[in-house]
Amino acid sequence: MGRIFRLFLLAFLPAALGAQPKGLHEFAEIGTALHSGDHTPLWQNALQHGLSSLDNYGYVRGGVTFRDTLGAHWSWGAGIDLAAGVGMDAAFVVQQAYADLAWRCFDLSVGSKEQASPFLNSELSTGG
Repeated sequence: MGRIFRLFLLAFLPAALGAQPKGLHEFAEIGTALHSGDHTPLWQNALQHGLSSLDNYGYVRGGVTFRDTLGAHWSWGAGIDLAAGVGMDAAFVVQQAYADLAWRCFDLSVGSKEQASPFLNSELSTGG
């Protein structure tokens, strides 16, 4: 049992500890997907966290996140991420709205937050 627990910690703990640097961070992005034919390719819809459509679409997305410490072992954070799109199911989407409270390696997250898999490289264009 102890070996399985250590493997679990090795797999998931680095992503939780180094998730985000302190301070205020903002971002903006523009995305679109165009295709012809009757079927949307799977790779075009995969790993988009819901910001996709089976039809041609485009969106403008922006957000702000904040993270800070509350002493030696406590930290907190919050974020909001909004998107407006055309050709999608909804014209306006609240993609993320969350608050985090952490003590040492334990993290409580309330709201809607994208969680990247520790086994996938989210910096790659395909997400895997």
